[in-house]
Amino acid sequence: MNPVKKVTEKIPDKSIQTKKIKMKRLERSDEFELWIMYGYDPVEIYQIEFGKDGWPTGKIILVSRQYTPWDCSELRGSGAPIQIYIEKSKELRFLALVHEAIVDSNGRHYFHRWIEFDDQFKINRISNPFYFDHKGIEFCRSICITLDQKQIIMATGIEDREAYFYIIDIISVWNSLRPIPSL
Repeated sequence: MNPVKKVTEKIPDKSIQTKKIKMKRLERSDEFELWIMYGYDPVEIYQIEFGKDGWPTGKIILVSRQYTPWDCSELRGSGAPIQIYIEKSKELRFLALVHEAIVDSNGRHYFHRWIEFDDQFKINRISNPFYFDHKGIEFCRSICITLDQKQIIMATGIEDREAYFYIIDIISVWNSLRPIPSL
């Protein structure tokens, strides 16, 4: 059974539907940092440099470069890492959703994988490939965790013409992850 649940209906053409969603607003502080992830083979994390005036200077600083024994060169973008705190072990982890494209005689197909990083952005575990709706063009644009930290919401584009929100229990994601050498 697929644990991913579609939580939005298709929005009809030329109309806009809105729904209020409770969001948590984070205040900017002097300790604000903005990091970007660039690639998965190796995993490279950069920090965007800000000037004293609070504006980006245009420079980026390499924070981390981690190599993995598994070939991750075909993994691309999708849902940027979110922080997960493991209460039982008191560990900080990061969870990301990536995609990879496969081209065959039927066209291009996108498959997704969950990736777990440790606090140094070393890939620890990865899920088997899956798709949301069908084998075809679909990819997740962003992910976020609910305020109770029990579910993940994924904004996903289908065939470059439709957009949906999907939701999954974090336990289902966690149970899908396998150590890299076992895949």
